[in-house]
Amino acid sequence: MNLNETSRQEYISRMNRVMNYVDRHIDKALNLDVLAGVANFSPYHFHRIFTFLTGETPGNYVQRMRVEKAARLLQNDKRKSISEIQPASDLPLKVAVQPFISLLFRRYGKRIPATGKSRFCEQRIAV
Repeated sequence: MNLNETSRQEYISRMNRVMNYVDRHIDKALNLDVLAGVANFSPYHFHRIFTFLTGETPGNYVQRMRVEKAARLLQNDKRKSISEIQPASDLPLKVAVQPFISLLFRRYGKRIPATGKSRFCEQRIAV
């Protein structure tokens, strides 16, 4: 294994650590400084490396993970409405209006909650 391959494996390991951290702390404030600290990189370097390896920015990744959690909540509890998973309850989507949440669902390929909750697909980033 050469130096470049060793460095790449180390970067991938750190990004996986960040993704695990996001999964465990999805309901907390997750800004660039916090995530960079988990990876032990400067915010600038972390943003560049994360975006290069995953194909999306750290902020977009966190947002997508929150939308996926919201989709799981809606899928697992058919009685819950979109308004019940907004900031005051299970998930801090940082928005209190249904149209924006519906837009996020469309952006990440989820079914619109108003049109039905019967199908759910989860896509994970493969690093």
